Amino acid sequence: MHRAALAVSAVLHTAAVVWAAVRLPARVPVHWSGGLSPDRWGSRTQFVTATALVGVGVAALLVGVAVLLRRIPVRWIDVPYADHWRDPRHEGELRRRLVQDALALCTATLLLLAVITLLAVDAATSPQQRLSGWTVVVVVGYLATVLGRVLWIATVRYRPADGAAPAVRR
Repeated sequence: MHRAALAVSAVLHTAAVVWAAVRLPARVPVHWSGGLSPDRWGSRTQFVTATALVGVGVAALLVGVAVLLRRIPVRWIDVPYADHWRDPRHEGELRRRLVQDALALCTATLLLLAVITLLAVDAATSPQQRLSGWTVVVVVGYLATVLGRVLWIATVRYRPADGAAPAVRR
């Protein structure tokens, strides 16, 4: 499921970058102020290249983390209820969950980048060239989602289901 969602988010990000390459004028805003008005300009090539590279970089970093989490010694992994998860009987499940968490963050971030790219194309092709208020909604929604996931990970996700948690939480 997580790999499929990641693949879909990568396709959507790629489609947004292609849409930007096709739709943007030669001179485009490449940065907007806190008031959602453009404050720096660049070329379509600069915008498309930067957008593509950020997506590739995020994907490479977080997929790389997922791959690394499968291979590093379990004693290097800091997780709540470490004694439980470092037990060889639970190590496979720990690694599976860690990989899922890394891929979920990657998926959410690629989706954010895709939507932001589409909103930037919309702004660059509008007469005012201002970002929509939806930009703030999308960014705040992303941050709230990531924060919620982090809190769930820290408090619930790694709590042992079998009640065999050690007395001291690490």
